[in-house]
This record gives sequence, structure tokens and C-alpha cells, in this order.
Amino acid sequence: MNNHFVIAGLGLLGGSLSLALKRRDPECRIHVLGRDPERLETARREGFCDSWSVDSKNLPAGIRGAVVCTTVEKIPEIALELLSVLPQECFVTDVGSTKAGIVQRLARDQLAAGRFVGSHPMAGSEKSGYRNASPDLFQDATVVVTPAGRTRPDLLERVRMLWTGLGARVVMMDAELHDRIVGMTSHLPHILSFTFAATLGWGKTAIGDYHRVWGNGLRDMIRLAGSDPALWSGILMENRSAILEALNGYRKELETFSRLLKAGEQNACTGYLEKCRTEMEAICEPNR
Repeated sequence: MNNHFVIAGLGLLGGSLSLALKRRDPECRIHVLGRDPERLETARREGFCDSWSVDSKNLPAGIRGAVVCTTVEKIPEIALELLSVLPQECFVTDVGSTKAGIVQRLARDQLAAGRFVGSHPMAGSEKSGYRNASPDLFQDATVVVTPAGRTRPDLLERVRMLWTGLGARVVMMDAELHDRIVGMTSHLPHILSFTFAATLGWGKTAIGDYHRVWGNGLRDMIRLAGSDPALWSGILMENRSAILEALNGYRKELETFSRLLKAGEQNACTGYLEKCRTEMEAICEPNR
């Protein structure tokens, strides 16, 4: 079979995937499925794809697989659309930041059962759009793959090879466990950054303009608040159960620290911060 792929949605991840596939194999052909003909044609002229369409009725021959790179709420519908027209030997995967709802919805559909394999590349940026794409985005990144009970082993292996071929490290994981983990490690940090940016807005009103008196620590904290609000509202709603669990844990830590400040207990405050640093070191050590 030819090394041709369909990418549905040409944003940061879709554009990076296209560039990475083409760099790995110059003979690879990419067909992009999108909504805006003018934008798609511009992307083709700029080398991000070889062909495009606004529906899945006229896909080129020789497709090996398809990757859905849209917002999470659209993934099941587009995956089913692709599965209805692609041959049985083709896989469909995705790059969604949530997995349980997507995998469960598609597992119930006879058309998708066995052929859809959920993926989540732990790679990205607060920037968006294919013009911010990079062929190195997946290099050394972790990609979580979430097979379901009826996933075909041959297609699962081909999805695994897709990501490892781009330099990623693949981790197989249950979809619900994935969502609880990323609720804590990815989605909660985005919420903290967004809400911290809002707090800065409140502070500017209450204290005055302080934009000239900040350093790199503040820039690091608010960087994620530059992410696409529409994209992230969909992710946060989709994974709200796990995120509420994470927020509840974070709220308890804030309450503990607030009590220490109110009591003016510096030794206790030092002990708490030491505990926090120890937790950070234990979490980060495996990744060093």
C-alpha cells in the first residue's frame, strides 16, 4: 500500500504531522480534509499537503490511514465519516487531548469498532495554526495510545509505528486512566494559567499598572493562557469530571497555605514549601 495519509484538520498538530511525515518519507502524500477551500489551497501551495477536499467523498486512492486533528467534540463524527469511506485495511486515529468519551462513543459503533485507535500526542504549544507547525513537534514526545476491547492488533501496531516513526515514545493506556492523568498534568495547569491571567487583570484594577515590574516567573505562569480559548473550552468540558477532581485537590492545598499565611507561622510555611519541593523532585526525577 502506498504511504499516503488523510489529515482531517490542518492546525498546529495537523500541520506538524504533515511536515513530519513528509520529512520521514519524501514520497508520502498528504490529503487534508477541511472546511475552508481558500485556506486549504493556500496550505497546498505552501507545501503542507498534496491535495485537499471539504468532504470525504473524493479521497485519493492508496490511503494507509487517517488522523483526525480537529477539536475534541468533532472527532467522533469525523472519524465515522472517514471510516465509512476508507477500506477495511485503513486505520483512523486522532490527536485529541481527551480519550474516554471519544473511545467509548466510537466503540459502540459497529463501523468504528476495531478500526479506530485513540491517540494523544503530548506535544503542542500555546500557539495555533499550521503556520506555527514544526516537523520536530513529535520528536521525543510521549504519545498515549488507548486501544479498546475490540481494537484490531494489526491496526494498533500500525498506529504505534506511525508515532514511533516520527520519533515519539508510545505509551499504551486505558482511556479513562489517561483522562484522569491529563486532567491533573495538562488540563489543570492550563486552568491555573488562564485564571492567573484573570487574577492579574483584577490586580491591575485594584493596585495599578504593574506590567513593568515582572520577571520570567510570571511569563512562565501565564504562557499557557495564550492558548486557543475555543479549543480549550471543548477539552475542559469533555474532561470535566477528572478536572473537577484535580481542582478539588488543588483547592485543598490553597486552603492549607492560606491558613499558614494567616497564622503567620514561618516555620510551618517553610515546612510546607519543603514538602512541595520534595513532591516536585519526586515527580520530575523519572523524566530527567
